[in-house]
Amino acid sequence: MSKVSFIYTRDYKDVKAGIEKAINLLDNVPSFYDKRVLLKVNLMKGAPPDRALNTHPEFVRAMIRIVKEKGGKPLVGDSSGLVGLTNKAFEASGIAKVAKEEGAELKNFDAMTLHKKEIPGEIIQNIWIPEELLKIDVRITLPKLKTHTLTVLTGAIKNQMGLLPGGTKSKIHQLVPAVRKLSRALVDINL
Repeated sequence: MSKVSFIYTRDYKDVKAGIEKAINLLDNVPSFYDKRVLLKVNLMKGAPPDRALNTHPEFVRAMIRIVKEKGGKPLVGDSSGLVGLTNKAFEASGIAKVAKEEGAELKNFDAMTLHKKEIPGEIIQNIWIPEELLKIDVRITLPKLKTHTLTVLTGAIKNQMGLLPGGTKSKIHQLVPAVRKLSRALVDINL
């Protein structure tokens, strides 16, 4: 069984200390030394942090700093929930500004060469992913806890749908419009 840590912080100015405390409670934390570490954010659409639609930029800043302090090279990436608007969403959310200030590469998965990946899924047997993902040593998902019309709640597992570029996400929703099948498709994607 996996170990999970849950830490409460009063606001985002305390988030780095909270993340570090949560990490220290876990077993088998991977080394970041000399590794390319993708911080996979949740970037639904262009909205400021107070709308609570995307991973908060200060949470992203804290993770970038942690990765750098542990010797890793942080990359921040996603494909927005709205086709063709990923760069605008990065800007509006404040994530692009934080990435630039902290010296992390920003990765728009919609603008990358794609690679077809076979997966042993029950519903999905292959997906197209950005080729850049094959060069990542460590992937950390930074979801935004929020509601979802089908899955009720969106978190770490659902956040991986953003690894799929462009209209792929909407095609999956069309393929599996019911919660059980969508949930299974999300497991397939995580494979």
